[in-house]
Amino acid sequence: MANKDDEFIRKKRAQHVINCGGAVHAVKGTQAEKDTVEYLLKHLDTRIAGDYRLLVNYNIAEREGNSLEMDVVVINRMGVFLLEVKDWSGIIKPHDNAWMYRPATREVEEKRTNHYNLVTSKVRVLHAQLFGKGGSFSDLGLTSVIGVVVLTQGRRTYISNANCHDNVERIVDLQNPLIEVLTTHRQLFRKAGSTPLTDIQIQKISKMLFDNYVPPEVIVKGYRIERELSEGDLYSIAFEAYNDLVPSRRVRLKRYQYASLAEDRVSADLRKFQQSITALSALEDELANVHILRTLYFLADDSHYSDVFYEVTELPTGPDLAQVIQVQAQNGKKMPLSRQITFVESIGKALQHAHNHRDRRGRLSPIYHRNVCPETVFQMRDGTIKLGDFDFAKIIGGETVTTPGEVQLEKPYTAPELLKSSTLATAASDIYALGVLWYFMACLPQEPIKFDPARIDVLALPQEASTLLKRMTAQKPYDRPQKIEEVLEELEHIKEKEQVHIEEEKQARAKEKEK
Repeated sequence: MANKDDEFIRKKRAQHVINCGGAVHAVKGTQAEKDTVEYLLKHLDTRIAGDYRLLVNYNIAEREGNSLEMDVVVINRMGVFLLEVKDWSGIIKPHDNAWMYRPATREVEEKRTNHYNLVTSKVRVLHAQLFGKGGSFSDLGLTSVIGVVVLTQGRRTYISNANCHDNVERIVDLQNPLIEVLTTHRQLFRKAGSTPLTDIQIQKISKMLFDNYVPPEVIVKGYRIERELSEGDLYSIAFEAYNDLVPSRRVRLKRYQYASLAEDRVSADLRKFQQSITALSALEDELANVHILRTLYFLADDSHYSDVFYEVTELPTGPDLAQVIQVQAQNGKKMPLSRQITFVESIGKALQHAHNHRDRRGRLSPIYHRNVCPETVFQMRDGTIKLGDFDFAKIIGGETVTTPGEVQLEKPYTAPELLKSSTLATAASDIYALGVLWYFMACLPQEPIKFDPARIDVLALPQEASTLLKRMTAQKPYDRPQKIEEVLEELEHIKEKEQVHIEEEKQARAKEKEK
């Protein structure tokens, strides 16, 4: 039965949903938006709503070149509805100029955008473009465009305020009131006098919006976004961008959005991110480490969204290690030991600086990366290896983005103790991750799914390297090297022996040619 239901929804999604992922700065969709779309697919009756369309993550382009992002645009027989979707679990106290929001587990209120006012302003823009004088469908001028705020955690979170002019009937949860707004005349501007849309008109309007939509050029605090780069574990997406003042200098913008974090920790996490950026900037400035991908700025995108912020970093000019490994595997090639050591040593030097970080008063304040993996290691165009993405870094003596007992990531590179709690990070946990990363390089051209310490002995590594790798990836933290300097020292010995071995092979080949 479940399979039949899934197939039914899949077919409805194919018929009714249009994903507008063309906006280069668009969030790829929060779970709340996905839940809203699924609810509409299950409950919108085509006998009433007609052959409706759901445009997900649509951007309304303004004449000034800006854009207004909409979570979901519903086009049905009743008209056009703009849904602003919020997954807020705390208490909302509305005022005309702002909503005061108190997360479920905190006592402090936070000032947020009045999202009813926000969606209403978007309504005016889209109505003018579609049905206003000179609009694409001006002959349908009596068609309504209605703004609705959807609170997926429940309407009970919104506390009505007699002094606030929000239309509370357009602030709904994923229950019957939402369907009533979308399928009755009750909330339409002209009630029953509004112009209904035929199925053909619904299709024409949705097609026009989608086909004529050109993702606008987006500028965030002077940085002009050019293209998508990657998605991350904590940040939602990264872009390549440049500053209008210095067009030749490319940077990476890592986008974070509150919706991707626990709502009851938004302000705390924002504060912790800012502290992380400050610490990492100090780390880079004081040591000028060429093996750390530099963090330049930390920006709030308040010109477009109230819940989005960016980390501006040095732009990786080459592939990340995950891409390097993938190419080696596809070509069926091993990675030479010398190249493996280059990666491990470079990352080790970055960790050495982080682990020995001192605060402004000169006190030791180690930074533990906690997410050393192929996706956070970059090979620059000039061959330099850099460690980046300190999103999950644990800063001794400061706040971080995890709480005691919380597990951050579960990857093959995650040290066993961090699977119990991310706050147990030490130099040894970063060393474990570096060891597993080395193991995956040494396995090439195979790409094993998981780390298997029993296979270390069969890898094409000299004895000294195998011994070091076993120590680095020991299950118990105290069985590993306790300082990254120990690893770097051992690597130096291995490099020297490898160089001697390479020279001996060269001489042997030369003698063979002489014969």
